Amino acid sequence: MLRGNDMSDMERIEDPTLKMHFTGFIEESALKHSSANKKDLTGVNFEKFVGFCVAKKYIGYANIQTSDYHTGGGNDGGCDGLLLIANGELISDVGMARELVADEDVKNLDIQCIFIQAKLTNKSKSPAEAIKDIILFSERFLSNNFLSNVNKKIKDSQEIYSILKSVSYPKISVVVVFSSSEKSSKSKNVVKSNIEEIKQAEKLLKESVTVQKFNIDYIGCEELNYIYNNYIEGVEATFNPKGISQIDYSNGEYGINSVYSGYISLIEYMKVISDLKDPESLEPISIRHGIFYENVRGFLGSARGINKSILKSLDTESGRALFFACNNGVTIVAKKCSDISSNSNQATIGQYQIVNGCQTSHILCEYYQKLIVEALELTEEKHKEQKENQTALKHAEANMDFNTFSNLSKEKEEINKKYREKFESITNIPKVIRVPIRIIVTQNDEVIDEIVSSTNNQNPVGALDLESRNHFHRQLESHFVNNYNLGKLYYERRRNQCVEMTNANKKNIISVDIMLKSAASLYLHMPAAAARNKSKLLPAFQDNPRHLFNDSHNYTAYYMAAYLYSKINSYFFDHIPQHPYDKFKFHILPVFKILYERITGKNSPTSLEENDWNEYFNDFYSYIENKENFNRIIEDSIKIISHSIILYREANSSFKEDDYTKNKGFASEIIKNAKTKSLQNIESFKIDMSVDSSYKNNLRKHLPPEEIMQMVSSYVSLEPQSSEKDYVLYALGNGSHEPLKGEENRVGAMSYAPSPRKGIKAPKLVFKFEIIGKVRMEFSEYLQKIYYEFLEKSKDNPNISLNLNNDVLKPENKKGILGEIEVKIGDDLYYEKMCIVKSLANEIFLMRRKVLG
Repeated sequence: MLRGNDMSDMERIEDPTLKMHFTGFIEESALKHSSANKKDLTGVNFEKFVGFCVAKKYIGYANIQTSDYHTGGGNDGGCDGLLLIANGELISDVGMARELVADEDVKNLDIQCIFIQAKLTNKSKSPAEAIKDIILFSERFLSNNFLSNVNKKIKDSQEIYSILKSVSYPKISVVVVFSSSEKSSKSKNVVKSNIEEIKQAEKLLKESVTVQKFNIDYIGCEELNYIYNNYIEGVEATFNPKGISQIDYSNGEYGINSVYSGYISLIEYMKVISDLKDPESLEPISIRHGIFYENVRGFLGSARGINKSILKSLDTESGRALFFACNNGVTIVAKKCSDISSNSNQATIGQYQIVNGCQTSHILCEYYQKLIVEALELTEEKHKEQKENQTALKHAEANMDFNTFSNLSKEKEEINKKYREKFESITNIPKVIRVPIRIIVTQNDEVIDEIVSSTNNQNPVGALDLESRNHFHRQLESHFVNNYNLGKLYYERRRNQCVEMTNANKKNIISVDIMLKSAASLYLHMPAAAARNKSKLLPAFQDNPRHLFNDSHNYTAYYMAAYLYSKINSYFFDHIPQHPYDKFKFHILPVFKILYERITGKNSPTSLEENDWNEYFNDFYSYIENKENFNRIIEDSIKIISHSIILYREANSSFKEDDYTKNKGFASEIIKNAKTKSLQNIESFKIDMSVDSSYKNNLRKHLPPEEIMQMVSSYVSLEPQSSEKDYVLYALGNGSHEPLKGEENRVGAMSYAPSPRKGIKAPKLVFKFEIIGKVRMEFSEYLQKIYYEFLEKSKDNPNISLNLNNDVLKPENKKGILGEIEVKIGDDLYYEKMCIVKSLANEIFLMRRKVLG
């Protein structure tokens, strides 16, 4: 019962390379299983694909999740994606925002707000309309002028934004991204003819919110291909190396192939660190955030100390001229590099990282962008003066005022000369500034690690990055590869390491960050710190002796922590909508292990150093690979947490819901209950799904396909058209047989109620209706028809049912028709069932029109 054009939606992507990249993204991100219908593959998933590419362009993180940025899917206000970036770091949850602003060193933040509108094609809405709408959305978002009917992701993002801008000196910039599968030039041409509407929307935004920068970014199929190709193959840059020479060095010694040193102009350096393609075009540029992975310290913002002084010095002629002498320069480590000689006018580097010079690079990029703005403003001023001059010339010519005409002609030449000189003075600046640069070419990861460690100072932000280069993590990485292919887990010791591993599903990648949190939760019983404040875990490997990541520890214990985390994460990942206990993943880790040991009677070794971990893990793996065993323990673990919430809340009246995951006392309560509660009692505990107040909204967001939701909601909003009860469809609540308040006199209304059952089974949609009066007989024939058609399809599928009272379908029954349709999420016939609901709703609407004339 799929719509005829569902499968053709993919064919609307004309560019074959984009189609290939889009398909690859869907497969790699494991999005196929999350789509209730084929339409989602080309609609919502295209939004996710665009959001991923935008994130790669503006942030560069390798393992960013779609939940970090995707806002589409209902009640989204027309915004398909939203990124909040503070000092170059994506802030995706409230905890991260609070932790950042709580840092005493953070007095100001560079906050970049990116709002995304993604269209597979431009048929439903023109690019100009879409851009205007997303600008207006950004104005409402930034001024906190929202109604209550936006989804949870947007509400959470607003809370994050409010926290970030609470610092003393926030510097806010806004980027509005419009992307489609067509070429960006096509969208730009359409927008030009409607530019006034967009300018009005931009004006409203700037009047409502103090914004330092505003930019519209058009991303068409060419740039989507460029970004995604760089993601899967590694970034490359081509520039003029004039000023760089090779240092006399024995090739291959200590793993280094070659070293180059010298300086290049700012305009050439921009080709290395940004997406600059044509310097003459004056197009806005974006820095390549991904090339700073190995730089331990992220960008601290242009308003901080030395960065502010660098930016200020570039505004003076002497500061620009002496930049190469006053700046320490930049160190680039590249795995690929073309030969560079004194005669070279072009060089290409590939798979490269800037390991020292992150602050300098960001400041130079910001300064270059400032020059672009100045050049564009100058061009606009020139056009304005030229236009006035041209009008005056025509007037003088028409009046045969030759003296004025002659003077105006000279003035025209002077205008051109004046602006040409000003323009050249601006555009020559990037050619004058020289950037000190050193390029080290090596394919040896150990050499790269040593260079990174020596060129970066240890600090709280980068402590884990430096830790990952120690001997323990190299050995653990080898242990993952050589010993346990069954679980297909990959230890990503260095960030972005798994980018080229196409078979590495993102759920199976274990970063050093996740490894630390999982091991600390499982073995040190520190889930509160793991869930909220990673900095409190740092002493676990910084103290002497080390409690974690000690060379004497058994690597299998760490693999077990990663394996169990992966299993728990997959359990929640597959739950639609997001399970309210998903935020307790790190709390479940120690509870799960405790319950396993109580059930099986098999206790783990008492120390992480013991060899017995191998035998213990083999037994553990065999037991929980049985799905029934795994589900029993995880459901019991959730019950323990649910029960602990009740007990802890009763004992601590001031306890707030937001404090659950980060409270050490609550974590201790959970672990105590896991050890002491009777296993029989645990089975009787109920799971309180209201632990997350947004769960009900999440249910509604994820249940019906959007077009059905719109159809149903449009019927509910109909006003009464008739005083007679000839035709009434009652919208019944969750399990109730009473009409919803205010529905008694509605004509043709229809509604649904999400109905989660006990435990954590997939929720259901329950549609209930009652029809009486003249149309009952005609409607009963229609209901019988769809009822028996569906019985044929669903007879082998006991998990999904269509329930109608057969008695009320009989012609002799005078009481009316009472019916119910249940739809269980995730079943094979979900989409077919929703099509029946849609058909039913449509039939009701047609009969309503028939009754009311």
